[in-house]
Amino acid sequence: MRTMDTNTFVNSFKIKPNKSMSFLLGAGASVSSNIPSGGQMVWEFKRNLYCAAHNVRTNVYGDLSKESVQKEIQAYFDGQEGYPELWSTQEYSFYFEKCYPLRRDREYYIQDKVRDVKPALGYLCMGELIINEKIDLVSTTNFDDLVQAGIHAIDSGISIKTISSAVSNSVGFSLYEGFPNIIKLHGDYLFDELKNTEIELQELEDKIEEIWKTAIRENGLIIVGYAGNDNSVMTVLEGLVEAGEIKKGIYWCKTKGKELSLRASKFMDKACTRNAQSAVVEIDDFDSLMYSLYLAMNLENASIDELWKGKDKKQDILYDAIGRHAATAITNALPAVQFPRKCYVFSSSITSWKELRATINDSFVAILYKRKVWALGSKIGILEAFVDKNISGIEEMDIPIYMMKLDHSDIMGMFYEIIEYHFVECRLFFCWKI
Repeated sequence: MRTMDTNTFVNSFKIKPNKSMSFLLGAGASVSSNIPSGGQMVWEFKRNLYCAAHNVRTNVYGDLSKESVQKEIQAYFDGQEGYPELWSTQEYSFYFEKCYPLRRDREYYIQDKVRDVKPALGYLCMGELIINEKIDLVSTTNFDDLVQAGIHAIDSGISIKTISSAVSNSVGFSLYEGFPNIIKLHGDYLFDELKNTEIELQELEDKIEEIWKTAIRENGLIIVGYAGNDNSVMTVLEGLVEAGEIKKGIYWCKTKGKELSLRASKFMDKACTRNAQSAVVEIDDFDSLMYSLYLAMNLENASIDELWKGKDKKQDILYDAIGRHAATAITNALPAVQFPRKCYVFSSSITSWKELRATINDSFVAILYKRKVWALGSKIGILEAFVDKNISGIEEMDIPIYMMKLDHSDIMGMFYEIIEYHFVECRLFFCWKI
């Protein structure tokens, strides 16, 4: 199997003709936009089923990233006949349908996860590539609207065609040059019949399949954030590779330190054998890859560049430069010994960040997340501040670890606000002597 580093791939992408490459995106591309991955959803499904079976509140197992929590929950399912093995590719569809047998309930669940999300750095960079006509086709297994949102965040006047089996008047549409197209391979959360169970994932509807095949067979395909676990999409790709199509190569991007699934690995072995342009590309993450492509095309967007500056990047310390000039040394070498594990979560009449900022007092910090307020600090102070804001359902919950790891995490922003407040209150300053 051929491998390629990010820089080599970026240089190759830059010189390829415009619109000769398209993208296939999976759930991993949306994690930084605060949409949980399929794996995170699986543990949520398991927790719901486990707690229902034992008459326990789900917030008792608030931190699903804890190994002890996962072991306790998984031990219960390991003892059940007919359940998939841990980490099996069938877990997502099995537990989704087990937790929500009704199709409409599954749709409500997806709607809640993807409603009102904002595109992170990678989708904004993709928007620039689309607007500047470097690419004109993105196919996705995701239910969110982040590709469209990334484009419209930059230019709200750009017309986009979304092709989905859930949109009855879209499947007869023919792809043509000069018009951005998004193909949703598993439906659209705004419409009925989302495809998210084992039976539903087995086959793409014939019309969508043919449109997708036609769109990608003559060009190249870049795969990002996709694990290759659902049969429908992989069957189409395997058939095209077997027939010697997708002529400008397949580039499967995987995160450094992680391995491709067995099926994806076999697929890429064959793709690399059949086409000298195909390769597995080692990347840091979706956002970093897309920013590199954006830079390579010499695109400029102040908002995107500011987001990149704010991205948490570790910098090497250049020891040979120390002492050569008088300057302020800024370092992130102070480790976090302890951080808050719980916060208060509740509903209120507040719907905007501006109103929230006007409500916060010195006794707590807070954010808005999925139409609820998440607050750190004094419960009494919170209740006093929100006394006229129709507060309801306040409860103390574990802070999900995945929320802390997200790029531009609002939870981490609350931690920084607390640190800043105490530094100012205590008039705490650091003096470095080298």
